[in-house]
Amino acid sequence: MFSTMKTQMQLRGDAREILKLDSAEATRRMQSLSIDEQLQLVLSLEPGPRRQDLILRSDRPELLTRSMPEEDFTMTVKQIGDQDSLPLVEMSSNEQLAYLLDLDMWVKTDLDMQQVEHWLEIILECGPKRFLRWTDNADFELLVLLFERWCVLVDKEAILDLPDSVANRVISPDNYHHFLVKIGADMTLMRKITDLLFHEDKERFLAITGNLGTTPPAELEELVYRWRTARLADRGWPDEEEAAAFYQVLSADRIPSNTRLPTPAYQVPRFPLQQWWRGPLFPKALELTDDPDLQDKLALQVANLINRVIITDGLIAGDTQSMDEAAKIVSGRLEVGLVELGATDARSAKQIISKTPLIFVVQVANDAIMKRRTRAIALSKASTGGLLEYMQAPVPEQLQLLSRIRPVVLDEDGLLPRPIQSMSDLVALDSVMDLIEAALLLAQKLKIHSKKIRGQFSPGTYPSSAQELTLQAILATCFVRAFLGMDAEPAPVPMDDLRHLAQKLPEDSTSIIKELESWTTSLGQKRHPGLSRLLDQLARNLSQWLIRLGKTDVDPRYMKGLWVRMASID
Repeated sequence: MFSTMKTQMQLRGDAREILKLDSAEATRRMQSLSIDEQLQLVLSLEPGPRRQDLILRSDRPELLTRSMPEEDFTMTVKQIGDQDSLPLVEMSSNEQLAYLLDLDMWVKTDLDMQQVEHWLEIILECGPKRFLRWTDNADFELLVLLFERWCVLVDKEAILDLPDSVANRVISPDNYHHFLVKIGADMTLMRKITDLLFHEDKERFLAITGNLGTTPPAELEELVYRWRTARLADRGWPDEEEAAAFYQVLSADRIPSNTRLPTPAYQVPRFPLQQWWRGPLFPKALELTDDPDLQDKLALQVANLINRVIITDGLIAGDTQSMDEAAKIVSGRLEVGLVELGATDARSAKQIISKTPLIFVVQVANDAIMKRRTRAIALSKASTGGLLEYMQAPVPEQLQLLSRIRPVVLDEDGLLPRPIQSMSDLVALDSVMDLIEAALLLAQKLKIHSKKIRGQFSPGTYPSSAQELTLQAILATCFVRAFLGMDAEPAPVPMDDLRHLAQKLPEDSTSIIKELESWTTSLGQKRHPGLSRLLDQLARNLSQWLIRLGKTDVDPRYMKGLWVRMASID
């Protein structure tokens, strides 16, 4: 159960105070606490070296280590680094180490032999007892498979007939059993393993050697994978079909009635409620949740959601960066789903997560996101004549990212894609799509087509290419041409004619917007949610032009928002 006596911040403060004490005093302080209280302090710290430091100050470090849920133990080891976390690995329970290796030694359905070598070296560094404790708990088929992959059992009489290239790769713990270590395998590691098993666990050694060659390695690996999958399932890891349900859609009014939150059937990991969470609703709702039973149920669900994303998105299980990526996706879906279900503050969000399984909250969020995706695809198709490519950056990029099977958005700098983090992202996307729709509708009224635009780039035209021209600039140019009594077509305005604009059109944006509104009305353009924003953009760009036109000569190469033509530039 989670502590209800102190907040995580208070526990973290106490843990840091103990770490500041000298070793003897720190141990005395830890000794005054129960193991559960010590565990609360350890897990209040971010996964990393400080956790290990605090554990090593305990009067019962081994018991404290083994009290950690498997997931939290794994995260701590991965954040510290495999080599630097040897004390934790040595003190770990068989279940903790098995969980860590089940995540770290596999790439999807394949055993990563380099990672296997790496971890066997780590375990051997922890000492013979820890290694033998691991072999005693490991799947027997895995031990046989390792020998099959790394060596060949050879008769003593056949050693003299071996090619020179491998003759020096024969090892034997007893001068009776001889193993030819395959090229690419680590001879030193294999010698350590065979010597240790032969001298300390001869029965297992003989069982392994007796099974060599009896089962094809592919069958052995498939069987080991089944055992591994079953163990992970016992810790809440879903199969692929269950994992894929994370991205299913569910209308808010179709949530099944009389649903119950899942009840933990094993030691619940602590990490799901301790980090990662962003946004105004879910983290605040967690702060209000002081019922230990509900906290356990929420932690269980969050861990399951993260695992679903890791599996469905093909991320690396056990990798801390993958875990962080998955948690960001989960966090964003929970924020959006809570809003869609009517949450307006932390209290109403708490009411929802207290009764509604979080997978439904996520699926409701998916429904909202996929509606935006459908609209984005429709806008892309409606952009006749390739006009969408003329929208000012990063608008086209935003629409492309939203049209993906797994929609994402651009970060605040507009440079890199990131997961949807909150409802504000969807509101911003709605605004962008409103703007696109308004611009395309206006372009349709003006019968603008990209083929006609591409034929208008003669020398002295600025912008000088289609890649530099925006749809906003095209629309503003059509307005200026109409305002000056020319045809409102997508063609550059002669610079000489443009100089008269400053005399006829007020330079403040408010006045320009009124003229633009009058112009769009005359075209038959109806009111639209994005029209005001579009006209505001056009007005601001024109205002800058007018200010420059009224005060000094303008070099159109350095002015945006309008399409002009001049014979030459001094």
